[in-house]
Amino acid sequence: MTTTDRRSPRFDLALPCGYRVRGHEGGFVSGSLSDVSRQGSCLHTMAAVGDVNDTIELRLVAPEQGAAEIVGEVMWKRKVADGWELGLEFREIDPAVKWGIIDAAYQAWHDRMATRESPLAGESHPRGSGGPAR
Repeated sequence: MTTTDRRSPRFDLALPCGYRVRGHEGGFVSGSLSDVSRQGSCLHTMAAVGDVNDTIELRLVAPEQGAAEIVGEVMWKRKVADGWELGLEFREIDPAVKWGIIDAAYQAWHDRMATRESPLAGESHPRGSGGPAR
């Protein structure tokens, strides 16, 4: 999970998808969603398809929900070493799909945190009982 001055926390989750600019002819281009939040995500792609203010149609297999379609607006775009990143704000998304994605992203984050050793591992509780004083 990443925290910044955003409206919602971001969760790192690589979710393969296909996308296209609404209203443009042509098929779907492959990409991957990451940095998922309640409001949007980052779309990573090798193609330079999509510009700021474009409406993007996404097709993906959502965790727990199966095939899903999402519509988002491109808020920013930048060139990266291995392609392009587009910041998407969700405009049309089924709530069950959104929460399925968020739950999967949170669970992946939680699983990563659980594998790290706690900084308090091996230390006893200051009161000696491991719990509050009675």
